[in-house]
Amino acid sequence: YTSKCLEKQKGKLLEEDLAKMPGSARAVLGVDCVTEVSGKPKTTLADDLKSSVFSKLAHGPRTIGEESKPEPIILPQPAFQITILSARGLRDTDFMPGKDKSDPYCIFEIVGKPEVAFKTQVISDCLEPIWNYTQIVPAYSSGDVIVLTVLDFDESPQANINAEIMGDTSFFKSGDALLGRAMLSEDDLDFEALDAQEFRLDESGKGTKAYISVQVRMLSAWPEFIGKPLHDVVFEIERACPDFNVVVLEIADRGSKVVSWDIEHRKSGYTGSFFGVYAEAAARLKENDTIDVEGKQFHVSHIDGPGTPDPADPDKMIVYLHVKEDIEGFLADGTSWKKVTKVVDQSFHHDRICVYFEPLTKLVTEIPRVG
Repeated sequence: YTSKCLEKQKGKLLEEDLAKMPGSARAVLGVDCVTEVSGKPKTTLADDLKSSVFSKLAHGPRTIGEESKPEPIILPQPAFQITILSARGLRDTDFMPGKDKSDPYCIFEIVGKPEVAFKTQVISDCLEPIWNYTQIVPAYSSGDVIVLTVLDFDESPQANINAEIMGDTSFFKSGDALLGRAMLSEDDLDFEALDAQEFRLDESGKGTKAYISVQVRMLSAWPEFIGKPLHDVVFEIERACPDFNVVVLEIADRGSKVVSWDIEHRKSGYTGSFFGVYAEAAARLKENDTIDVEGKQFHVSHIDGPGTPDPADPDKMIVYLHVKEDIEGFLADGTSWKKVTKVVDQSFHHDRICVYFEPLTKLVTEIPRVG
């Protein structure tokens, strides 16, 4: 028997094996010997060894020398990405032209695949909206026809009633006037273009020339990782692409509001170095995180809890968010604030993989992709 313990000094073995194990145990564990790890009690080491042996034996007998089969590597798949950038030349469909303007948004659809439809945010009072909305569509395949429909959002009660009658309140309301539509085949799209592509919108109105700008790209991505634990996803991606830079990013905070449960703060606002927030929003924060309060940045000190129910909504709890800087003036109820999260440059990197996750659940929220 030859000891294979690590030498702690060059050419000198300071410790002998603590246990020379029987051949059967060494075969099960796949080791030659057991030695002490600095700072770990011997009893803990023995317990770990016993647990490991029993765990391996529980999987049944193995032939001596048999190699365990490695888990298959999960390779990325081609995935279609589109960024709906902007539109220009839209007509004004609001009731009082000159006073209000259209409130445009865009719907993306693939003919014959209604399940992949999505829509951008609404840009209020604007005839040249900038959406800059990006989505990965794994279901896209060669030969598909894309339909981009630009509509004017109408939030009037009658529009909602009409939508309920039509049976579709999520993507179309009869009160939403059509501002234009483009149908794009694979031949229309340039997946290698560095700049945006602009397309003429049909049905944009008599005498109107309207256009929409988009950018498309075929990426390498892992759509099956949506909703999976962050740690597992990063591990699998690093196995599949060991030479790539895996960048882990928290999803952007959508923002929250300053709130109060007591009459004094509701009336006079907050000053000093704290203010009221909903507990569910504060749960995303930890000490030294940066928050943005209407353009001014503060650093989190601590959260006071467990909280008090919101008189207007008892299901929501209000806690105090303390910051390390003094607040100038007063923060009134309804003041917007959000956590500042890390962002990456928007240029394409062939050796970068971005993974976005939700900080509370530590689950992946967007399709990891190269770029």
